[in-house]
Amino acid sequence: MLATSRGTATHFLFSRPRRAVVLLLLAALVGWWASAEAADRAACYTTLLFAGLVAILTSAVSILMLPLHLWAHRPARNAAWLVWFLLLFVPVYVQAAAWQAGAAWWGWQALGVASSHDPWLWRWGAALWIHVMAAMPWAMWILRCGINQIDRTVLESAVLEASRGRVFRHVISVELLPWVALATSWAAIVAATELFVVDLYLIPAVARQLYTGFAIGTDALSAVKMAAGTVLAGGLLVSLIWQPERWRSARWDAVFAEPIITGQPALWWASALLVLIVIGVLLVPVGSLWIEAGTLYDASGARHWSWQRFLEKWSSGWSDFRQEIYGTLVVSAAAAVLGVSSSFALLAVVFGKRPEACGWCWAVVLALLPGPLVGIGLTAALRLPGWHALVWLFDQTLFAPIVAAALRGWPLCWIVLVLAWRNVPRSYWETAFLEAVPRRRFIGKVVWPMTRAPAAVALVLALAHASGELAATLIVIPPGAETVAVRIANLMHTGVRDKEAVLCLYHLLGCCGIVLVTWVGLIHTGWHGKDRAGHPEHPTG
Repeated sequence: MLATSRGTATHFLFSRPRRAVVLLLLAALVGWWASAEAADRAACYTTLLFAGLVAILTSAVSILMLPLHLWAHRPARNAAWLVWFLLLFVPVYVQAAAWQAGAAWWGWQALGVASSHDPWLWRWGAALWIHVMAAMPWAMWILRCGINQIDRTVLESAVLEASRGRVFRHVISVELLPWVALATSWAAIVAATELFVVDLYLIPAVARQLYTGFAIGTDALSAVKMAAGTVLAGGLLVSLIWQPERWRSARWDAVFAEPIITGQPALWWASALLVLIVIGVLLVPVGSLWIEAGTLYDASGARHWSWQRFLEKWSSGWSDFRQEIYGTLVVSAAAAVLGVSSSFALLAVVFGKRPEACGWCWAVVLALLPGPLVGIGLTAALRLPGWHALVWLFDQTLFAPIVAAALRGWPLCWIVLVLAWRNVPRSYWETAFLEAVPRRRFIGKVVWPMTRAPAAVALVLALAHASGELAATLIVIPPGAETVAVRIANLMHTGVRDKEAVLCLYHLLGCCGIVLVTWVGLIHTGWHGKDRAGHPEHPTG
């Protein structure tokens, strides 16, 4: 059994990817590097270095933590997965505000640190920490999905042959290699395309250079030239890890099954360590925001915490941030509906056909585009001379932020829906073809009832993603309108710490509401904690 798993690893590590695509992207990247300006090459190098470090740290920490989730007792496991599920919906700028409230110059930890020393989180270290904390929930849930794709008989046979450590090293970790690559790539792509953290800590990455260039009037063509290097490098990474035979047989609902290895008793130290980590990951940043929201400064500059101050700021938060909350609800809801409906409509046309590859290419390109470049492109497209209707839409409505948020979240909607459509048994498609059933009728009567549940999951994920989108919407937000993301970014740059903390707590409260509704829905439908079923036949793609 262990030898079989090693063979799987060899096949994954040394399998030949699509050589033409890899060589084409590599040649294009070399050509761009040779012709690009020194400033563009420096920004590309910084971005790739930063994204690579985030990816390496995220994958290393998630792999080290995964055994704790397998060996701990059920209450500890459930609490940990619930926390990771909650943190899926917390955007990176809320993570930044929360950790800064505790570990920056003005954080509570600075009270015990001499002013001549740097705080715990500063510059590159702070940016890496925040991005790793934001990527960890996604990595853990991707690995959970990967574990549930492993044949249970393989795990049970391995448990009978070897200890739990050898089973994890020689079976689970080997079978998870494609999923580790997926989680690593996801962390790298998010770090390379996000704006807020690199702008906050003055890291000269491509996203920050694009944003500052747009602010001083750089044209869209120069922005595209600057971003081309990171996009080509990201495309090369995706082409190297792409394993269509793996993803084609993946079950979308495997992520909801609880990963349990029978035959291995739980370990108390794994439960204790897991609980401590979960407490640190969740309660430390939330507690830091809570402390920051109620902090008072006296005449001498000393800081004090007051319940009255906290309750006063919390009660006035709704009136202070009503416009931002309303704008966020409108933008995120409209963007989520637009992303899911467009993905579903495209699948209805191209699923199971050769043009389906175009949908995947479009999803990969959108995922690799830096957020500011999406905003710059929308600005150039909607402010064309002579097109007064488009200019009015851009300046007077939330149309541009909605489209920007939908484009940024579209790859996530596409991936969830494609996996769901592939779970429709192939025999159904063949029967419909032999019976000459119209494709529209088959999708409406068969496919939609079987995929509306994952469509709801995609809608929730898209809603959470759009509510936290900042890199693209910051550029296209119209005058007089604001979202929670834009307001938090402005408050963090202007140093209004108490309002920043209150608004972040409001955002976390909204995330808890989304998580509660989603979790109850999962339990009600029987997805959470159910055993893994066998893999049905899948239509060819």
